[in-house]
Amino acid sequence: MPDLPATPIDLSGPRLRNNHKGYRLGDEIIDGFPDRPQLPPFQRQLIAEWADAFGHALSAVQQELLRVRPGPTKVQREIFEAAYRDGEYDVQRLGESGVYDALDPADIDRCELPHSVLGRDRGYPVNATELAVLARVSYKQVRDWDKAGLLPSHVIDGRRHYFTAAALMACALRPLDRWQIAALRGILCAERDSGFRRLVDYVSDDSAAASIS
Repeated sequence: MPDLPATPIDLSGPRLRNNHKGYRLGDEIIDGFPDRPQLPPFQRQLIAEWADAFGHALSAVQQELLRVRPGPTKVQREIFEAAYRDGEYDVQRLGESGVYDALDPADIDRCELPHSVLGRDRGYPVNATELAVLARVSYKQVRDWDKAGLLPSHVIDGRRHYFTAAALMACALRPLDRWQIAALRGILCAERDSGFRRLVDYVSDDSAAASIS
């Protein structure tokens, strides 16, 4: 049965950009993390927290906002930690592995700008149903790939959610047939010291050496 939208998570205010160099506010793309006095205090505090976390200079007003801010809620901490891991680890791994460069530019645009597909008030995190729409795959495929450990996912407010890296990975998995998916699943599930995993590592290393020579 399709999962329900993650209604407890408020995405109507500023949304962190995927490259962590600014945020989105409605249709506006903001470079850096300037304060917006017209926003509610908790949203201004969120912008100040992003500026502080990603090494941007804080204005005097933002420093005061952080000084008096209440502690983050559990859901806020989960969203922030998941977004940070997505940008600083998961997406970088896709780039380092060459997967990102092999993707269709149209898929990259859909994944990096989820609101263009899901609606102006929707951004990351997304649930499995929304991820399926972004990657143009079925809900069942998303669930199967997640259970197989092929998609980076995060538990937020007790539910499983996804960010940019998962959407990109789903697009990369989409053209593979079931035998290729099964092979990936087998590699991930194999014990590091198993004969199967040793063979995979040996063939991979041998192929890499052959390509260099």
